[in-house]
Amino acid sequence: MNYYPKISIITVVYNNEKLIEQTINSVLEQTYQNIEFLVIDGNSKDNTVPIIKRYLDRIDVFISEPDKGIYDAMNKGISKSSGEFIIFMNSGDLFTAPDVLQRIIKEAASDSDIIYGDKLADYNDQFKKLIRAKPLRAIKRGMIFSHQSLLARSRFLKQYPFDLQYKIAADFDFVFTCFKIQANFQYIPIPIAIISTGGLSEGNHGVFDEYARIISKWDSSVITKIQLKLRKWEIKFRNILKMAMPRTLVQYFQKKSQ
Repeated sequence: MNYYPKISIITVVYNNEKLIEQTINSVLEQTYQNIEFLVIDGNSKDNTVPIIKRYLDRIDVFISEPDKGIYDAMNKGISKSSGEFIIFMNSGDLFTAPDVLQRIIKEAASDSDIIYGDKLADYNDQFKKLIRAKPLRAIKRGMIFSHQSLLARSRFLKQYPFDLQYKIAADFDFVFTCFKIQANFQYIPIPIAIISTGGLSEGNHGVFDEYARIISKWDSSVITKIQLKLRKWEIKFRNILKMAMPRTLVQYFQKKSQ
């Protein structure tokens, strides 16, 4: 890009006093200058809010009130944001480096609507593994990148906010909608975020059911239905295999696999 668009960084948190400060510091360390920082708290009962209040002079928008879950909180952040792009860096998530947003914007095309990169998966502080985003053509298999490694034009998120009927895959619903309406996607091969394993959708058997519902909204062809059934059986088999393996063997394959 030949200009420096404002980026709204939205952090959603609830009762996470152990990790919220490191996420805040990761945001505030960004060298990219045109940033708006929003923190949306779900009315935490622990020490989360007092920690956040230490940084209020550097937080542009702070809300602490009950919500209907993570996607409702994320929608609140979207509605309060004023940036041209939005990225979510929720409590416990980290940017990979202080200059990562600066590097992304330097590589981004001016007509890109959805800019996405890679992530580092943090396996309980034992090791980190680079997880590259999958090709866009693989989107019918599910989420191809993490939402923490996604910068989306705010006008798309405001037009298509997260659908609260989806408890696990509302971010995929948004991405798939953008894909179907032919928004401009751009992949930049830079790891953007460090994500702890064991998130909301990871290992959750219901996530693919939501993926299938979302894909079927747009494509109800026989071929797609068969592909979705095969994919569901593949996931079930992998989960059974994972549960049957010794933990050390699972960790070995996690380190070696893409």
